[in-house]
Amino acid sequence: MNKKIYWIIILLVLIGAGIYTVISFSGEECQKPTVNELKYASGPIVIETPVHVALEKGIFSSHGLEVFVELNPDGKTSLDRLFKDSVDIAAVMATPVVYNSFSRKDFRIIAKTEHGSFHSMVANKKSGIRKPSDLAGKKVGVTKGTSGEYFMNSFLISHNMLPSDLKLHYLKGPALVKSMKENRLDAIFSWEPYISYAERELKGNAISFPSPQLVQPSWLMVTMSSFLDGHPELITRFIKSLSKAIDFVNTNKQQSLDIHTNFVGIDREVAKSVLMDMRFNLSLDQELILDLENQARWLKRLDYAEEQPIPDYLELIHTGALNEVRPHQVTIIKTNTGL
Repeated sequence: MNKKIYWIIILLVLIGAGIYTVISFSGEECQKPTVNELKYASGPIVIETPVHVALEKGIFSSHGLEVFVELNPDGKTSLDRLFKDSVDIAAVMATPVVYNSFSRKDFRIIAKTEHGSFHSMVANKKSGIRKPSDLAGKKVGVTKGTSGEYFMNSFLISHNMLPSDLKLHYLKGPALVKSMKENRLDAIFSWEPYISYAERELKGNAISFPSPQLVQPSWLMVTMSSFLDGHPELITRFIKSLSKAIDFVNTNKQQSLDIHTNFVGIDREVAKSVLMDMRFNLSLDQELILDLENQARWLKRLDYAEEQPIPDYLELIHTGALNEVRPHQVTIIKTNTGL
């Protein structure tokens, strides 16, 4: 064979191999998941301990997830962040979800974290408050649109009072504590850790009314329908990670307490007083449906969306991911578990 022809053949083979390598590499790149990251809106609340543990113990990464956690003062803020497309999943109590359910249907509840109660009312005895009826005419703080507001309304009804009997001030958790410290409020309705912080600021002048039966423990994981439709496998991996973290927390309370307090920067003793008595679980049950519907009726009684029917909350719940991870904890009756 002519040397010139030989080298031309060799050159063509090398060029062909290079083209094949580029095409193959590009094909492999296209086949890789385009999203393995999750942006999650959390808060400095004990119920979020499993998420903080999953992050710090590498449970998320073991399921192929890189989770970026932001801390917000309350679930309402986290849900607002979700609706602004700033995060992929938000952790929130049921109340902000119910508020928004009258105006939009583009989100899905993917799980409920069961927990103990952490709502209470704390008042300053120097303001002359010794019993619930003493709240009449007093300056009372609450975070509007949250479970704290729902707790306040339920508390007042149980004591034959109305919100109009109070001088209400709407503030976020940290501002509630600061206002109590500076004697600009006589009482607040909120949740941990803000209740314990307010009690500490008042020292011996604090008086509390926990009333744990007034608010169902519905701490929800919420995502947008579009994100769920586009990345169902990420949601399933997130739920698997959370499930494993919950098992860890329930059997390793002291270590979990250290992780949570270091992660969110709250007082260890405050968190300990709540966490040690909690037993966590994931579920989607009929109690959640009842809780959502009861809160919707409460809002309608307040003339919020009074002309609208109570939403069908079955349509806003996605059972598929949890049904794959903990099927025995999904007791909602649905005709399609992928909804």
